[in-house]
Amino acid sequence: VCRSENDLLKQNDIIVQLLDKDVGGIAMVPAPSAPTPAYQVRQIRERGVPLVFCHRGVEGMQAPLLAIPFKDVGRMAGETLARYGHRRVAFISFRASDATRAYETGLREAITAAGGELPEEFVNYIGISHADASQNEEAVLPVLEKMCSGANRPTAIMTGFDTESELVYLLLGQLGLKVPEDISLIGFGGTWRDGAMLRRLSAITVDETELGRKASRLLHRMRIGELPLDDHQKIDMPLGLSEGRTLAGPQE
Repeated sequence: VCRSENDLLKQNDIIVQLLDKDVGGIAMVPAPSAPTPAYQVRQIRERGVPLVFCHRGVEGMQAPLLAIPFKDVGRMAGETLARYGHRRVAFISFRASDATRAYETGLREAITAAGGELPEEFVNYIGISHADASQNEEAVLPVLEKMCSGANRPTAIMTGFDTESELVYLLLGQLGLKVPEDISLIGFGGTWRDGAMLRRLSAITVDETELGRKASRLLHRMRIGELPLDDHQKIDMPLGLSEGRTLAGPQE
């Protein structure tokens, strides 16, 4: 198990190390910070090592993909917020990526279909790392202050991931806003909600444990010759909803 921290250079170094160890297969979540170049993955294919992509694929390379339907994540979040009565919502993500742009698109489509809006001024890609908590707080707080200071502030916020929801939840409290009494909050994360905070946060979810099991099975089938190394089937992982305790009707 290796962690690239969404860094393409670290990702490439990890691939070289794994090939040097002569591993029997690789399940890879390509870094979302920038498109993974095909040459990084081509090394795996040329060595004849089974490969499964998780979450997203790599352009120009064929391998089984266990995909998260990113646009459906945003759409499902929007439909959930609309069901609670929200019609003016916001979207916050620490960074812009294909996934978060798709969340925004799905969220906007669902809210618009319900007669609401996701105004451009309520869409914020902050451009920070998940890793540095102190800098994250300094960057996110003024965004929330500006967004929530007007008379027509959003009644609900969607974030791109659980860690973002945690920080937004705490910072809204610093601004004197109660969640969900004053503003609702929904994000995206894993099905297994370990810890008091995660259990509290409402989220669209995907079962990452099952994704890992599916990846292992696919790698095994490729290893024993049941699937070709260039198999390119795409399997969308099912989405769920963890209601949590951060959703309520808008207090207009």
